[in-house]
Amino acid sequence: MKYILDFNSFLIKENKVFSPNIVNSLLKKFKSDNSNIELINKITIFGLFRNSSPFNTYDISTISQNKLDELFEEWYNKTVERLVSIPGNMKGNKDVVTKYLNAYINNISKLNVPKPFSFKNYEETLVDVVNNNGWIKQNKSTAINSITNPISSDVVYDDENITIVKGDTKEKCIMYGNGYTWCISQSDLNYYTTYRVEYKATIYFVLNKNLDISNTERLCVILRYPNDKFAIADKSNSGNRSGGVETAMSGFRYVESQLPWLKDMEHYFPYKNVTAYEKKYAKFTKEAYFYDDLGGWIKRVCTEELKKTDPVDFFRDYIIKNRVYANQIKSLDENMLIQLIETGKTLDNDVLELLPSNLRVRYGNIRLKHRGFDMSAFTLDEIDRVIKNVGDDIINANSTMARDLILSTKNTEKKNHIKNILFTENIELNRNNYKQFIYGTSPDLQLKEIYNKIIPDFEKKSYSSQEIMKAITNDVDKYNFFIDFAIHNIDDMNDFSDYVCLIRNNDLKLDACKKCFDISKHDLSQYKVADTMSNIFMMLYEGNRTKFLDYMKPDLLNIKMHETFAITLIKSYKILNDRYSVIRHTDEYVDMKINDILPLIIDDKIFDNICKKLLVNSATENEDVYDNVEILKVCSPKLKKIFLLKNPEYTNLLPK
Repeated sequence: MKYILDFNSFLIKENKVFSPNIVNSLLKKFKSDNSNIELINKITIFGLFRNSSPFNTYDISTISQNKLDELFEEWYNKTVERLVSIPGNMKGNKDVVTKYLNAYINNISKLNVPKPFSFKNYEETLVDVVNNNGWIKQNKSTAINSITNPISSDVVYDDENITIVKGDTKEKCIMYGNGYTWCISQSDLNYYTTYRVEYKATIYFVLNKNLDISNTERLCVILRYPNDKFAIADKSNSGNRSGGVETAMSGFRYVESQLPWLKDMEHYFPYKNVTAYEKKYAKFTKEAYFYDDLGGWIKRVCTEELKKTDPVDFFRDYIIKNRVYANQIKSLDENMLIQLIETGKTLDNDVLELLPSNLRVRYGNIRLKHRGFDMSAFTLDEIDRVIKNVGDDIINANSTMARDLILSTKNTEKKNHIKNILFTENIELNRNNYKQFIYGTSPDLQLKEIYNKIIPDFEKKSYSSQEIMKAITNDVDKYNFFIDFAIHNIDDMNDFSDYVCLIRNNDLKLDACKKCFDISKHDLSQYKVADTMSNIFMMLYEGNRTKFLDYMKPDLLNIKMHETFAITLIKSYKILNDRYSVIRHTDEYVDMKINDILPLIIDDKIFDNICKKLLVNSATENEDVYDNVEILKVCSPKLKKIFLLKNPEYTNLLPK
């Protein structure tokens, strides 16, 4: 992927902090210098988050310092608000959020490779970065609750070896399972309500402090289901250690056999019945709402029915079970729209078209790696930004992602724009990116590259037939072009046969079969060649098989062939099969090989001469009568007419 790196486009497209030269140019423009750390931090944040609102609609090289201050303040306030609302360790704690955010802003430029943090994974990209670099002094006011620092009221048991905590809310499961793949601990698509209400699980987190952090059993989830059944989920989150209700086993002895350090501790894992509130909450999250005012309905439900529920949290659970329609988008506030994007669920194009540009780009960043992603709802500029955000190392001419994106995008203009981004005339074509090249390039560039690069490489057998044909199988024009080239340029039938078997155009396939026959007919006595020709022949539909047989007839009378090909031809035509059946039962031809019989039955004149000899005039024996009838069924109409004039008694013996 190539981008023009002049000053302005560099500022817009490079997804990293500005270079020292650019920072100095901006400081000079703002009539400041390197001593203004606050201004430098704002420039750094603009660079790191330039693809996010509100920076994404501005070019820093064209705005004033006052405008930069205004944009930074807007970004800062929205970031604090969003971090406070995200489920997890910092939810609702504005003081902690601001301290971590300020530490990030004031220090991020000191890193060798500064990176923007992700709201979805803020624990790793913000909290861990700040903590690991010692940018904030830990105390009670900044300590974030986690499995190693649980809320005291959640602790069921704690000593120097083991900590057991309750996971009795979705927020706690996210907090205590941070960094693990359990579906009850995800901040986006979270299935806590499903496990708690539908499966009636009581959830506990168990930390074994004696095990290394890399050990799969250091932190486990114990799920107690009804009827005294237990399931375990460890770090692997797979098989019998996935915690699912289908993996639950009867009795706590099962847990003790798997995790011996919990022996005789069943009383710390009491079963809790699902509360009326939890049932009510689950009922509303599963209830599909189709009217325009979805956002208003959610707020009413959370205010009147579920009085202690945050609407954004409720909405996150609601969209796990339900679709959101285009007519409902206007009723959703910004935080709800953000959650709609962050879940990673597939959204219809009519929904995407109504989203703000920055959220559409964010959705693109999340969904681009999924198969079947259609970018028809994106503007050309948004497509540029999404592909740029993902990075050249992931999506390029060699990647299956590029091919899938091009195929999945239905809008022709957007599809061609993606091709222009991913492919240039300077592309280094090789066997690895050939498929993507065929899918992605324009017809003119494709023909040029096929003539200049692919044909020489093909002649050197650098590309296999299967690779090339699979790559162009969805485009008839490209398909036919390449086969046409192959017909006129390939002399080795064994190589070419692979292409013929993959041709979809019936007329072109017939031409290819003729070409195959021409270059292989003198080798048909060899099994491999005969077998290959048989496979090619069977690819033709019946009408073209007859045309192909007529084309081969003159040569089949004079060449030797392996019985494999002879059998294929005879079995493919009823008339040949019937003629063969007649001849092979006669004394004269009974011991003759099938490949020697084929020339005798494929030519009408030769076969008629044989039939004249075989027909018995004035036959009296039943066997002779039977043989005559069978011969008359397959001989030429002329010979049949002559014989019936002499032997009219056969007229009633023949099918009408």
